Amino acid sequence: MKSKLKESIYSIAPIMTIILLASILLKFSIVTIVSILVSTLLLIIGICLFTYGADISMIEIGKSMASSLVKTKKPLLIAFIALIIGVIITIAEPDLKVLAEQMTAISNTTLILCVGFGVGLFLALAALRIIYQIDLKVFIIIFYGLILILMLFANEAMIPVSFDSGGVTTGPMSVPFIIAMGIGFSKARARKESKDDSFGLVAMCSIGPILIVLLFSFLTQGDMVYKYNISNEIKDFGQLYESYINQIIPTLKEVSLSLLPILVLFIIYNLITRRIKKNKLKQIIVGLIITFIGLSLFFVGVNAGYMKVAYLIGIKMFENYEYLLIPLGIIVGLVIVKAEPAVAVLTSQIEKITQGSVSKKGVNNIIACGVAIAITVSIIRVLTGIPIIWFLAGGYLLAILLMFITPKIFTMIAFDSGGAVSGPMTTSFLLPLIIGICYQKGGNVMTDAFGLVALVALSPLLTIQAFGAIYSLKTRHVIDINDLDESIVEYDWRCAS
Repeated sequence: MKSKLKESIYSIAPIMTIILLASILLKFSIVTIVSILVSTLLLIIGICLFTYGADISMIEIGKSMASSLVKTKKPLLIAFIALIIGVIITIAEPDLKVLAEQMTAISNTTLILCVGFGVGLFLALAALRIIYQIDLKVFIIIFYGLILILMLFANEAMIPVSFDSGGVTTGPMSVPFIIAMGIGFSKARARKESKDDSFGLVAMCSIGPILIVLLFSFLTQGDMVYKYNISNEIKDFGQLYESYINQIIPTLKEVSLSLLPILVLFIIYNLITRRIKKNKLKQIIVGLIITFIGLSLFFVGVNAGYMKVAYLIGIKMFENYEYLLIPLGIIVGLVIVKAEPAVAVLTSQIEKITQGSVSKKGVNNIIACGVAIAITVSIIRVLTGIPIIWFLAGGYLLAILLMFITPKIFTMIAFDSGGAVSGPMTTSFLLPLIIGICYQKGGNVMTDAFGLVALVALSPLLTIQAFGAIYSLKTRHVIDINDLDESIVEYDWRCAS
Protein backbone atom coordinates (compact mmCIF):
# COMPACT_ATOMS: atom_id res chain seq x y z
CA MET A 1 0.00 0.00 0.00
CA LYS A 2 2.86 2.35 0.83
CA SER A 3 4.47 1.84 -2.59
CA LYS A 4 1.10 2.37 -4.32
CA LEU A 5 0.60 5.63 -2.42
CA LYS A 6 4.08 6.77 -3.41
CA GLU A 7 3.39 5.95 -7.07
CA SER A 8 0.07 7.83 -6.96
CA ILE A 9 1.72 10.93 -5.50
CA TYR A 10 4.48 10.86 -8.13
CA SER A 11 1.86 10.43 -10.85
CA ILE A 12 -0.50 13.22 -9.77
CA ALA A 13 1.70 15.81 -8.03
CA PRO A 14 3.49 17.15 -11.16
CA ILE A 15 0.19 17.64 -13.00
CA MET A 16 -1.28 19.32 -9.93
CA THR A 17 1.66 21.74 -9.90
CA ILE A 18 1.08 22.69 -13.53
CA ILE A 19 -2.66 23.12 -12.93
CA LEU A 20 -2.01 25.33 -9.90
CA LEU A 21 0.52 27.50 -11.78
CA ALA A 22 -1.90 27.84 -14.70
CA SER A 23 -4.71 28.75 -12.29
CA ILE A 24 -2.58 31.45 -10.68
CA LEU A 25 -1.55 32.81 -14.10
CA LEU A 26 -5.20 32.91 -15.19
CA LYS A 27 -6.25 34.48 -11.86
CA PHE A 28 -8.71 31.80 -10.85
CA SER A 29 -10.55 32.27 -7.56
CA ILE A 30 -9.38 30.79 -4.26
CA VAL A 31 -12.40 28.47 -4.44
CA THR A 32 -11.03 26.96 -7.66
CA ILE A 33 -7.59 26.53 -6.06
CA VAL A 34 -9.20 24.67 -3.15
CA SER A 35 -11.14 22.52 -5.62
CA ILE A 36 -7.88 21.53 -7.33
CA LEU A 37 -6.28 20.55 -4.01
CA VAL A 38 -9.32 18.55 -2.86
CA SER A 39 -9.57 16.75 -6.22
CA THR A 40 -5.84 16.00 -6.15
CA LEU A 41 -6.19 14.38 -2.74
CA LEU A 42 -9.14 12.29 -3.94
CA LEU A 43 -7.26 11.21 -7.07
CA ILE A 44 -4.12 10.24 -5.16
CA ILE A 45 -6.02 8.15 -2.62
CA GLY A 46 -8.37 6.78 -5.29
CA ILE A 47 -5.63 5.62 -7.66
CA CYS A 48 -3.65 4.18 -4.74
CA LEU A 49 -6.57 2.10 -3.48
CA PHE A 50 -7.71 1.15 -6.97
CA THR A 51 -4.33 -0.20 -8.14
CA TYR A 52 -3.74 -1.98 -4.84
CA GLY A 53 -7.18 -3.59 -4.94
CA ALA A 54 -6.71 -4.63 -8.57
CA ASP A 55 -3.36 -6.22 -7.74
CA ILE A 56 -4.78 -8.52 -5.05
CA SER A 57 -8.04 -9.35 -6.78
CA MET A 58 -8.12 -8.89 -10.55
CA ILE A 59 -4.78 -10.54 -11.24
CA GLU A 60 -5.63 -13.58 -9.14
CA ILE A 61 -9.00 -13.99 -10.84
CA GLY A 62 -7.44 -13.60 -14.30
CA LYS A 63 -4.67 -16.14 -13.71
CA SER A 64 -7.02 -18.72 -12.24
CA MET A 65 -9.65 -18.38 -14.98
CA ALA A 66 -7.08 -18.52 -17.80
CA SER A 67 -5.48 -21.63 -16.33
CA SER A 68 -8.86 -23.35 -16.05
CA LEU A 69 -9.84 -22.42 -19.59
CA VAL A 70 -6.65 -23.76 -21.14
CA LYS A 71 -7.04 -27.08 -19.34
CA THR A 72 -10.46 -27.61 -20.92
CA LYS A 73 -8.69 -27.96 -24.31
CA LYS A 74 -11.85 -26.68 -26.02
CA PRO A 75 -10.92 -23.73 -28.26
CA LEU A 76 -14.49 -22.59 -28.95
CA LEU A 77 -15.40 -22.63 -25.25
CA ILE A 78 -12.22 -20.74 -24.42
CA ALA A 79 -12.99 -18.12 -27.08
CA PHE A 80 -16.60 -17.72 -25.89
CA ILE A 81 -15.63 -17.27 -22.23
CA ALA A 82 -12.86 -14.84 -23.24
CA LEU A 83 -15.41 -12.78 -25.17
CA ILE A 84 -17.69 -12.59 -22.11
CA ILE A 85 -14.78 -11.65 -19.85
CA GLY A 86 -13.58 -8.95 -22.27
CA VAL A 87 -16.99 -7.28 -22.41
CA ILE A 88 -17.49 -7.37 -18.64
CA ILE A 89 -14.02 -6.06 -17.77
CA THR A 90 -14.21 -3.24 -20.31
CA ILE A 91 -17.55 -2.01 -19.00
CA ALA A 92 -15.80 -1.42 -15.65
CA GLU A 93 -12.85 0.48 -17.19
CA PRO A 94 -12.59 3.97 -15.59
CA ASP A 95 -10.69 5.57 -18.48
CA LEU A 96 -13.43 4.51 -20.89
CA LYS A 97 -16.13 5.99 -18.67
CA VAL A 98 -14.29 9.31 -18.48
CA LEU A 99 -14.00 9.36 -22.28
CA ALA A 100 -17.67 8.41 -22.72
CA GLU A 101 -18.74 11.25 -20.42
CA GLN A 102 -17.03 13.72 -22.75
CA MET A 103 -18.25 12.05 -25.95
CA THR A 104 -21.65 13.78 -25.92
CA ALA A 105 -22.47 13.28 -29.61
CA ILE A 106 -23.55 9.68 -28.95
CA SER A 107 -24.87 8.03 -25.80
CA ASN A 108 -22.47 6.72 -23.16
CA THR A 109 -24.09 3.30 -23.27
CA THR A 110 -23.69 2.95 -27.04
CA LEU A 111 -20.00 3.83 -26.98
CA ILE A 112 -19.22 1.62 -23.97
CA LEU A 113 -21.05 -1.39 -25.46
CA CYS A 114 -19.29 -0.97 -28.82
CA VAL A 115 -15.91 -0.78 -27.12
CA GLY A 116 -16.76 -3.65 -24.76
CA PHE A 117 -17.76 -5.92 -27.62
CA GLY A 118 -14.59 -4.96 -29.49
CA VAL A 119 -12.38 -5.89 -26.55
CA GLY A 120 -14.28 -9.12 -25.93
CA LEU A 121 -14.12 -10.18 -29.58
CA PHE A 122 -10.39 -9.58 -29.84
CA LEU A 123 -9.63 -11.13 -26.46
CA ALA A 124 -11.27 -14.26 -27.88
CA LEU A 125 -9.13 -13.98 -31.02
CA ALA A 126 -6.04 -13.44 -28.85
CA ALA A 127 -6.82 -16.65 -26.94
CA LEU A 128 -7.17 -18.55 -30.21
CA ARG A 129 -3.91 -17.00 -31.44
CA ILE A 130 -2.14 -18.45 -28.40
CA ILE A 131 -3.77 -21.86 -28.80
CA TYR A 132 -2.86 -22.16 -32.48
CA GLN A 133 0.47 -20.30 -32.11
CA ILE A 134 -0.17 -17.66 -34.77
CA ASP A 135 2.41 -14.88 -34.99
CA LEU A 136 1.14 -11.61 -33.49
CA LYS A 137 2.55 -9.71 -36.48
CA VAL A 138 0.06 -11.46 -38.77
CA PHE A 139 -2.89 -10.16 -36.74
CA ILE A 140 -1.44 -6.66 -36.48
CA ILE A 141 -0.82 -6.36 -40.21
CA ILE A 142 -4.23 -7.77 -41.19
CA PHE A 143 -6.38 -5.81 -38.76
CA TYR A 144 -4.52 -2.50 -38.83
CA GLY A 145 -4.55 -2.79 -42.62
CA LEU A 146 -8.33 -3.24 -42.45
CA ILE A 147 -8.61 -0.26 -40.08
CA LEU A 148 -6.63 1.97 -42.43
CA ILE A 149 -8.95 1.00 -45.29
CA LEU A 150 -12.10 1.65 -43.20
CA MET A 151 -10.76 5.10 -42.30
CA LEU A 152 -11.10 6.13 -45.93
CA PHE A 153 -14.88 5.56 -45.88
CA ALA A 154 -15.89 6.02 -42.24
CA ASN A 155 -17.69 9.03 -40.79
CA GLU A 156 -14.89 11.58 -40.31
CA ALA A 157 -16.24 12.64 -36.91
CA MET A 158 -15.94 9.09 -35.54
CA ILE A 159 -12.35 8.39 -36.63
CA PRO A 160 -10.67 10.22 -33.69
CA VAL A 161 -13.15 8.71 -31.20
CA SER A 162 -12.51 5.19 -32.48
CA PHE A 163 -8.75 5.45 -31.96
CA ASP A 164 -9.24 7.17 -28.59
CA SER A 165 -11.41 4.21 -27.58
CA GLY A 166 -8.60 1.84 -28.42
CA GLY A 167 -6.24 3.83 -26.22
CA VAL A 168 -8.41 4.08 -23.11
CA THR A 169 -9.41 0.41 -23.03
CA THR A 170 -5.88 -0.57 -22.01
CA GLY A 171 -6.46 0.97 -18.61
CA PRO A 172 -6.01 0.04 -14.95
CA MET A 173 -9.12 -2.19 -14.78
CA SER A 174 -8.71 -4.26 -17.94
CA VAL A 175 -4.94 -4.57 -18.24
CA PRO A 176 -4.20 -6.44 -15.00
CA PHE A 177 -6.91 -8.94 -15.88
CA ILE A 178 -5.81 -9.35 -19.50
CA ILE A 179 -2.10 -9.62 -18.68
CA ALA A 180 -2.89 -12.08 -15.88
CA MET A 181 -4.84 -14.21 -18.36
CA GLY A 182 -1.82 -14.19 -20.66
CA ILE A 183 0.40 -15.37 -17.82
CA GLY A 184 -2.19 -18.01 -16.95
CA PHE A 185 -2.26 -19.26 -20.55
CA SER A 186 1.53 -19.38 -20.62
CA LYS A 187 1.95 -21.29 -17.35
CA ALA A 188 -0.86 -23.72 -18.12
CA ARG A 189 0.72 -24.65 -21.43
CA ALA A 190 4.12 -25.04 -19.67
CA ARG A 191 6.22 -25.06 -22.82
CA LYS A 192 9.36 -23.03 -23.44
CA GLU A 193 8.07 -21.58 -26.71
CA SER A 194 4.94 -20.40 -24.94
CA LYS A 195 6.76 -17.82 -22.80
CA ASP A 196 5.60 -14.97 -25.03
CA ASP A 197 1.91 -15.76 -24.41
CA SER A 198 1.79 -13.05 -21.74
CA PHE A 199 2.60 -10.54 -24.47
CA GLY A 200 0.22 -9.49 -27.21
CA LEU A 201 -3.16 -9.77 -25.48
CA VAL A 202 -3.32 -6.05 -24.69
CA ALA A 203 -2.20 -5.22 -28.22
CA MET A 204 -5.01 -7.33 -29.66
CA CYS A 205 -7.60 -5.87 -27.30
CA SER A 206 -6.62 -2.35 -28.37
CA ILE A 207 -7.46 -3.19 -31.98
CA GLY A 208 -11.01 -4.35 -31.28
CA PRO A 209 -12.56 -1.03 -30.14
CA ILE A 210 -11.02 0.87 -33.05
CA LEU A 211 -12.45 -1.57 -35.56
CA ILE A 212 -15.92 -1.85 -34.00
CA VAL A 213 -16.38 1.91 -33.46
CA LEU A 214 -15.28 2.53 -37.07
CA LEU A 215 -17.86 0.01 -38.27
CA PHE A 216 -20.48 1.68 -36.05
CA SER A 217 -19.68 5.00 -37.72
CA PHE A 218 -21.19 3.68 -40.96
CA LEU A 219 -24.55 3.67 -39.17
CA THR A 220 -24.22 7.38 -38.37
CA GLN A 221 -25.08 9.92 -41.02
CA GLY A 222 -24.13 13.55 -41.48
CA ASP A 223 -22.37 15.77 -38.96
CA MET A 224 -22.40 14.75 -35.32
CA VAL A 225 -23.12 17.68 -33.01
CA TYR A 226 -21.02 17.86 -29.85
CA LYS A 227 -22.88 19.06 -26.76
CA TYR A 228 -20.56 21.09 -24.57
CA ASN A 229 -20.61 20.38 -20.85
CA ILE A 230 -18.68 23.45 -19.71
CA SER A 231 -19.81 25.36 -16.62
CA ASN A 232 -18.68 28.71 -15.26
CA GLU A 233 -16.00 28.95 -12.61
CA ILE A 234 -17.32 28.31 -9.09
CA LYS A 235 -16.51 31.21 -6.79
CA ASP A 236 -18.56 30.22 -3.74
CA PHE A 237 -17.53 27.56 -1.21
CA GLY A 238 -21.16 26.53 -0.75
CA GLN A 239 -21.47 25.71 -4.46
CA LEU A 240 -18.14 23.91 -4.36
CA TYR A 241 -19.33 21.77 -1.45
CA GLU A 242 -22.54 20.92 -3.30
CA SER A 243 -20.66 20.01 -6.49
CA TYR A 244 -18.74 17.30 -4.60
CA ILE A 245 -21.69 16.08 -2.53
CA ASN A 246 -23.89 15.83 -5.61
CA GLN A 247 -21.30 13.53 -7.24
CA ILE A 248 -21.23 10.93 -4.46
CA ILE A 249 -24.51 9.01 -4.97
CA PRO A 250 -24.37 8.90 -8.82
CA THR A 251 -20.73 7.81 -8.65
CA LEU A 252 -21.41 5.02 -6.14
CA LYS A 253 -24.25 3.73 -8.34
CA GLU A 254 -22.12 3.85 -11.48
CA VAL A 255 -19.13 2.12 -9.89
CA SER A 256 -21.41 -0.53 -8.34
CA LEU A 257 -22.93 -1.30 -11.73
CA SER A 258 -19.44 -1.47 -13.24
CA LEU A 259 -18.03 -3.93 -10.71
CA LEU A 260 -21.17 -6.04 -10.25
CA PRO A 261 -20.70 -8.08 -13.47
CA ILE A 262 -17.12 -8.88 -12.46
CA LEU A 263 -18.25 -10.02 -9.02
CA VAL A 264 -21.03 -12.18 -10.49
CA LEU A 265 -18.65 -13.72 -13.03
CA PHE A 266 -16.14 -14.50 -10.29
CA ILE A 267 -18.79 -16.08 -8.03
CA ILE A 268 -20.14 -18.28 -10.84
CA TYR A 269 -16.63 -19.35 -11.82
CA ASN A 270 -15.68 -20.28 -8.25
CA LEU A 271 -18.93 -22.18 -7.64
CA ILE A 272 -18.27 -24.28 -10.76
CA THR A 273 -14.53 -24.91 -10.35
CA ARG A 274 -13.93 -24.58 -6.58
CA ARG A 275 -10.34 -23.73 -7.52
CA ILE A 276 -9.82 -20.76 -5.22
CA LYS A 277 -9.01 -21.61 -1.60
CA LYS A 278 -10.70 -19.93 1.34
CA ASN A 279 -7.83 -17.58 2.25
CA LYS A 280 -7.35 -16.52 -1.37
CA LEU A 281 -11.09 -16.03 -1.70
CA LYS A 282 -11.10 -13.61 1.26
CA GLN A 283 -8.17 -11.73 -0.28
CA ILE A 284 -9.99 -11.33 -3.60
CA ILE A 285 -13.20 -10.11 -1.95
CA VAL A 286 -11.27 -7.56 0.12
CA GLY A 287 -9.43 -6.50 -3.04
CA LEU A 288 -12.69 -5.91 -4.90
CA ILE A 289 -14.02 -3.81 -2.00
CA ILE A 290 -10.84 -1.71 -1.98
CA THR A 291 -11.11 -1.37 -5.76
CA PHE A 292 -14.68 -0.11 -5.37
CA ILE A 293 -13.67 2.54 -2.83
CA GLY A 294 -10.68 3.69 -4.89
CA LEU A 295 -12.65 3.90 -8.12
CA SER A 296 -15.40 5.90 -6.42
CA LEU A 297 -12.96 8.44 -4.97
CA PHE A 298 -11.25 8.74 -8.35
CA PHE A 299 -14.48 9.54 -10.20
CA VAL A 300 -15.65 12.07 -7.62
CA GLY A 301 -12.32 13.91 -7.90
CA VAL A 302 -12.36 13.82 -11.69
CA ASN A 303 -15.99 14.81 -12.26
CA ALA A 304 -16.27 17.46 -9.54
CA GLY A 305 -12.84 19.02 -9.95
CA TYR A 306 -10.23 18.22 -12.55
CA MET A 307 -12.43 18.04 -15.65
CA LYS A 308 -14.18 21.34 -14.88
CA VAL A 309 -10.89 23.12 -14.20
CA ALA A 310 -9.27 21.64 -17.31
CA TYR A 311 -12.07 23.01 -19.52
CA LEU A 312 -11.62 26.48 -17.99
CA ILE A 313 -7.82 26.42 -18.36
CA GLY A 314 -8.17 25.55 -22.05
CA ILE A 315 -10.67 28.37 -22.61
CA LYS A 316 -8.71 31.00 -20.68
CA MET A 317 -5.34 30.01 -22.14
CA PHE A 318 -6.62 30.36 -25.70
CA GLU A 319 -8.34 33.63 -24.86
CA ASN A 320 -5.41 35.29 -23.07
CA TYR A 321 -2.22 33.36 -23.76
CA GLU A 322 -2.59 31.56 -27.09
CA TYR A 323 1.16 31.80 -27.70
CA LEU A 324 1.76 29.67 -24.57
CA LEU A 325 -0.42 26.75 -25.66
CA ILE A 326 2.31 24.81 -27.47
CA PRO A 327 4.92 25.33 -24.68
CA LEU A 328 2.25 24.18 -22.23
CA GLY A 329 1.63 21.04 -24.30
CA ILE A 330 5.34 20.23 -24.41
CA ILE A 331 5.80 20.69 -20.66
CA VAL A 332 2.70 18.65 -19.81
CA GLY A 333 3.84 15.85 -22.15
CA LEU A 334 7.25 15.64 -20.54
CA VAL A 335 5.89 15.80 -17.00
CA ILE A 336 3.18 13.17 -17.51
CA VAL A 337 5.69 10.62 -18.80
CA LYS A 338 8.31 11.39 -16.18
CA ALA A 339 5.73 10.97 -13.43
CA GLU A 340 3.82 7.97 -14.81
CA PRO A 341 4.65 4.77 -12.83
CA ALA A 342 3.63 2.61 -15.80
CA VAL A 343 6.32 4.18 -17.97
CA ALA A 344 8.91 3.75 -15.22
CA VAL A 345 8.18 0.01 -15.11
CA LEU A 346 8.25 -0.22 -18.91
CA THR A 347 11.65 1.45 -19.22
CA SER A 348 13.05 -0.80 -16.49
CA GLN A 349 11.98 -3.85 -18.50
CA ILE A 350 13.73 -2.58 -21.65
CA GLU A 351 16.91 -1.98 -19.65
CA LYS A 352 16.74 -5.58 -18.38
CA ILE A 353 16.06 -7.02 -21.83
CA THR A 354 19.02 -5.20 -23.39
CA GLN A 355 21.19 -6.03 -20.35
CA GLY A 356 21.91 -2.34 -19.83
CA SER A 357 22.84 -1.56 -23.44
CA VAL A 358 19.82 0.76 -23.64
CA SER A 359 19.49 2.75 -20.44
CA LYS A 360 16.22 3.34 -18.61
CA LYS A 361 16.92 7.07 -18.56
CA GLY A 362 17.51 7.19 -22.31
CA VAL A 363 14.31 5.29 -23.13
CA ASN A 364 12.34 7.45 -20.70
CA ASN A 365 13.59 10.63 -22.36
CA ILE A 366 12.74 9.40 -25.86
CA ILE A 367 9.22 8.32 -24.86
CA ALA A 368 8.73 11.65 -23.06
CA CYS A 369 9.70 13.51 -26.24
CA GLY A 370 7.29 11.36 -28.24
CA VAL A 371 4.38 12.13 -25.91
CA ALA A 372 5.27 15.83 -25.84
CA ILE A 373 5.20 15.84 -29.64
CA ALA A 374 1.85 13.99 -29.64
CA ILE A 375 0.25 16.58 -27.33
CA THR A 376 1.78 19.42 -29.35
CA VAL A 377 0.38 17.94 -32.55
CA SER A 378 -3.04 17.72 -30.88
CA ILE A 379 -2.92 21.43 -30.02
CA ILE A 380 -1.76 22.31 -33.55
CA ARG A 381 -4.65 20.27 -34.95
CA VAL A 382 -7.12 22.29 -32.87
CA LEU A 383 -5.59 25.56 -34.04
CA THR A 384 -5.32 24.59 -37.72
CA GLY A 385 -7.99 21.92 -38.29
CA ILE A 386 -5.59 19.44 -39.96
CA PRO A 387 -7.38 16.06 -40.31
CA ILE A 388 -6.10 13.43 -37.90
CA ILE A 389 -6.22 10.73 -40.55
CA TRP A 390 -2.88 11.93 -41.94
CA PHE A 391 -1.15 11.49 -38.59
CA LEU A 392 -2.79 8.19 -37.70
CA ALA A 393 -2.38 6.59 -41.12
CA GLY A 394 1.25 7.67 -41.40
CA GLY A 395 2.05 6.71 -37.81
CA TYR A 396 0.57 3.22 -37.96
CA LEU A 397 2.08 2.51 -41.37
CA LEU A 398 5.48 3.45 -39.96
CA ALA A 399 4.85 1.29 -36.88
CA ILE A 400 4.01 -1.69 -39.12
CA LEU A 401 7.14 -1.14 -41.22
CA LEU A 402 9.28 -0.99 -38.08
CA MET A 403 8.01 -4.45 -37.16
CA PHE A 404 10.14 -5.95 -39.93
CA ILE A 405 13.43 -4.48 -38.65
CA THR A 406 12.75 -4.56 -34.90
CA PRO A 407 13.41 -7.56 -32.61
CA LYS A 408 10.19 -9.40 -31.77
CA ILE A 409 10.41 -8.61 -28.07
CA PHE A 410 10.42 -4.85 -28.70
CA THR A 411 7.51 -5.08 -31.13
CA MET A 412 5.33 -6.97 -28.65
CA ILE A 413 6.16 -4.66 -25.74
CA ALA A 414 5.57 -1.60 -27.95
CA PHE A 415 2.11 -2.68 -29.09
CA ASP A 416 1.18 -3.93 -25.62
CA SER A 417 2.29 -0.64 -24.11
CA GLY A 418 0.42 1.72 -26.41
CA GLY A 419 -1.76 2.61 -23.46
CA ALA A 420 1.08 3.02 -20.96
CA VAL A 421 1.20 6.78 -21.46
CA SER A 422 -2.54 7.30 -21.86
CA GLY A 423 -3.54 6.84 -18.24
CA PRO A 424 -6.34 8.43 -16.20
CA MET A 425 -4.82 11.92 -16.37
CA THR A 426 -4.89 11.92 -20.17
CA THR A 427 -8.65 11.45 -20.32
CA SER A 428 -9.51 13.44 -17.19
CA PHE A 429 -7.25 16.47 -17.72
CA LEU A 430 -5.58 16.63 -21.14
CA LEU A 431 -8.67 15.82 -23.21
CA PRO A 432 -10.88 18.40 -21.41
CA LEU A 433 -8.04 20.91 -21.82
CA ILE A 434 -7.99 20.34 -25.58
CA ILE A 435 -11.80 20.50 -25.73
CA GLY A 436 -11.71 23.83 -23.87
CA ILE A 437 -9.25 25.25 -26.41
CA CYS A 438 -11.42 23.98 -29.26
CA TYR A 439 -14.54 25.47 -27.66
CA GLN A 440 -12.99 28.94 -27.36
CA LYS A 441 -11.63 28.80 -30.91
CA GLY A 442 -15.02 27.73 -32.27
CA GLY A 443 -13.66 24.55 -33.84
CA ASN A 444 -15.19 21.12 -34.37
CA VAL A 445 -14.59 19.08 -31.20
CA MET A 446 -15.45 15.77 -32.89
CA THR A 447 -12.77 16.10 -35.58
CA ASP A 448 -10.25 18.46 -33.97
CA ALA A 449 -10.16 17.79 -30.21
CA PHE A 450 -10.82 14.05 -30.03
CA GLY A 451 -7.84 12.02 -31.17
CA LEU A 452 -5.55 13.24 -28.40
CA VAL A 453 -5.54 9.85 -26.66
CA ALA A 454 -4.94 8.14 -30.00
CA LEU A 455 -1.85 10.22 -30.76
CA VAL A 456 -0.47 9.77 -27.24
CA ALA A 457 -1.06 5.99 -27.43
CA LEU A 458 0.65 5.84 -30.83
CA SER A 459 3.91 7.33 -29.56
CA PRO A 460 5.26 4.21 -27.73
CA LEU A 461 4.65 2.10 -30.84
CA LEU A 462 7.09 4.28 -32.73
CA THR A 463 9.62 5.15 -30.03
CA ILE A 464 10.03 1.69 -28.48
CA GLN A 465 10.29 -0.04 -31.86
CA ALA A 466 12.75 2.60 -33.05
CA PHE A 467 14.85 1.89 -29.96
CA GLY A 468 14.65 -1.82 -30.71
CA ALA A 469 15.75 -1.32 -34.31
CA ILE A 470 18.68 0.88 -33.25
CA TYR A 471 19.67 -1.62 -30.58
CA SER A 472 19.58 -4.47 -33.08
CA LEU A 473 21.72 -2.56 -35.56
CA LYS A 474 24.24 -1.58 -32.88
CA THR A 475 24.62 -5.07 -31.47
CA ARG A 476 23.88 -7.01 -34.66
CA HIS A 477 21.98 -9.39 -32.41
CA VAL A 478 18.30 -10.31 -32.55
CA ILE A 479 16.79 -11.09 -29.16
CA ASP A 480 15.00 -14.41 -28.90
CA ILE A 481 12.19 -14.16 -26.39
CA ASN A 482 12.63 -17.81 -25.44
CA ASP A 483 16.15 -17.02 -24.18
CA LEU A 484 14.84 -14.48 -21.68
CA ASP A 485 14.33 -15.11 -17.99
CA GLU A 486 10.82 -15.57 -16.64
CA SER A 487 11.31 -12.43 -14.54
CA ILE A 488 11.69 -10.44 -17.73
CA VAL A 489 8.98 -12.06 -19.80
CA GLU A 490 6.30 -11.81 -17.15
CA TYR A 491 6.70 -8.07 -16.80
CA ASP A 492 4.61 -6.06 -14.36
CA TRP A 493 1.10 -5.47 -15.78
CA ARG A 494 1.41 -1.74 -15.03
CA CYS A 495 3.83 -1.34 -17.95
CA ALA A 496 0.82 -1.70 -20.23
CA SER A 497 -1.78 0.04 -18.10
